Formats: sequence, C-alpha cells, structure tokens
Amino acid sequence: MRKDCFHKKVCTNKCTTDCERFRCFNNQLDMSNLPSMYKTPITIYRVDADGDIYDKLNDYKGDKLVKFVQQGKSLYICSTTCGNAKTTWAAKIMLRYIDRTWSKSYDFPRGVFVNIPTFLIDIKNFNNRPSYIDRLKEADLVVWDDLAFSKLTDYEHEQLLQFIDYRIANNKSNIYTSNITDYENLKSMIGGRLASRIYNGSTVYEFKSDDFRAGGKV
Repeated sequence: MRKDCFHKKVCTNKCTTDCERFRCFNNQLDMSNLPSMYKTPITIYRVDADGDIYDKLNDYKGDKLVKFVQQGKSLYICSTTCGNAKTTWAAKIMLRYIDRTWSKSYDFPRGVFVNIPTFLIDIKNFNNRPSYIDRLKEADLVVWDDLAFSKLTDYEHEQLLQFIDYRIANNKSNIYTSNITDYENLKSMIGGRLASRIYNGSTVYEFKSDDFRAGGKV
C-alpha cells in the first residue's frame, strides 16, 4: 500500500502504480493549492469551549456536504483569537468534499484554497499569476483564508470583490476564515459591499477557545 495515499486506511482495492483513485485524488490535491500540512487526514481534538460548534462543523460531510456545496452555501468561521483551528476546520471540510467528488472530473478543480494575503500580492503581478487564480471562479468550493487580515486598499477591495461576487452570483460555495467576528468591524476592514456579501450570506461560526496551536491540539 502506498504510504502517501490518502485512502490507505479505508481502500479495499489492490494497490497498483496506476490506481485511478490515487491518480485522480492526487490531481485534485495538486489543483487545490492546499498547504502540505492539510493534504492528509486532519485530526482536530475537541475543545470544550467550542464543543457545540465542532459538532456542527463535523456534520458537514458525506451527502450533506455535497448538497451544501451544490446549493452554493457558505460558512464564515471566525474568532478574535489566533491558533484555534479556524483554518484547520476549513481545510478539513474542503478535503472531505474533494474526497467525495474526486471521481467526477479529472481536470476540473473541486476545491481551491486561497491564502488572502498571498492572493492579493499575486494578483498585482500579472506576468506571474499562479494558475490557481484562474480556477477561483469555477471551482465548486473555495476556502478564503485570513479574511480582513488588514484594511483593504481600494484596488485590493475591487480585486477580491470581483472573484467573490462572481462566485456568489453563480451559486458557488465558499468558506471564509477571519479574526473579525463583528459585522461592523468587518465592514470597516473590507468595505460594506464585500462584508455584506460574505457575512450576511454565510452561516457564521465563532470560536471562543484560546490559542492552543502551541499545545499540539490541532
């Protein structure tokens, strides 16, 4: 059995070098722009302060998750505290979706991960735009990580708005993570038009737990 196979613990097929499941799933991972640490099954240990929210997020799987994405619904996962699994949960849900849909199309990206600070730098360099930018409008699900990390310039606002507005208008699903929990503060950071589309168009989950990243609980 391949040591680098995502499905090695559950697959019942004979492991071969030309395994379609391995090839197609890994191609989806390559297109996803997921950081390496999120490309393998993710364990998130239950934290009492956010236990109820963990249960709700853990329910996004299987047919329910596929239906959620097909309906173009969105999540806004936020906390004023860093390091309490916002990004990890977003990546986990996206990985679950890829796992459910990898066989639908080889070349069409099911999920794309976007680190917004990096994205806003990349879009200014039109001679070296990463290929994932061209897939952001059409992917089934996009994770927009670290929203409102700083106050947007007018240019950054318009660039981000055009992608998110297109996706919402075309019934595409999104997951946003942010350290901004209050709608008014979000408006002051990213502008009212963008904040309204994101915050008011999403199911909001706010984490209350402390930063436990250093404790190895994620």
